[in-house]
Amino acid sequence: MDGRLQKSVRLRYALGALLILTLGSSGCLFATTNGQLVLINSLGVVVNNSLGASASSILVQVSDSTGICSTTASLAYGGVITVSWNAANVHSTTKCTNIISVAVSALKNVSGVVQYDSTANSTPPITATAPVVFTAPTTPIANIALIVTGNASPAMVNSATSWGSALGIAPTYLVSNGSISVTGVMGAVGMSGIKAEARMLRYGIVPVKASVLEY
Repeated sequence: MDGRLQKSVRLRYALGALLILTLGSSGCLFATTNGQLVLINSLGVVVNNSLGASASSILVQVSDSTGICSTTASLAYGGVITVSWNAANVHSTTKCTNIISVAVSALKNVSGVVQYDSTANSTPPITATAPVVFTAPTTPIANIALIVTGNASPAMVNSATSWGSALGIAPTYLVSNGSISVTGVMGAVGMSGIKAEARMLRYGIVPVKASVLEY
């Protein structure tokens, strides 16, 4: 084998290894055994570059395949939480073995009602009637992110690499005094792999370099 052929073979091996590493880090080739979820509260309606009084705090409950494994009682608008998981964990109320779903409930505002509910409600309740549930990608991916939003957003279909959620509906406010007349339904923007990692870095959060299990 001459020198040029040897260089060509080595180059092809190197490119192949790089491709495997790249796809593996994005969750395309490998399922991981540990990782993290980053959730961002963006539950508010921006009108003319102003939130007004539409921003809401939220209750967040993360579940693994056994049940609730992480609870954040009140996450303010603009707040960020990180929930770690590991397949080697023993499930508890504070330790996740994986991440299956995220249930989010809006908390009441200064007027004593909630602005977002599981369904559009023409009688805004004091507490949300039920949480809005977002389903995580079915294939374990080291880094996933979820931005909970208050503006209208399309429904998402859950899959191996995608989040699932219902249609997001913005609240309706009375023109006369700005008080809420119909609750909205929170939507979301879901990310996984490289996109989630990029979002984490924007918030100063270091993405997880997880151990992997080939499938």
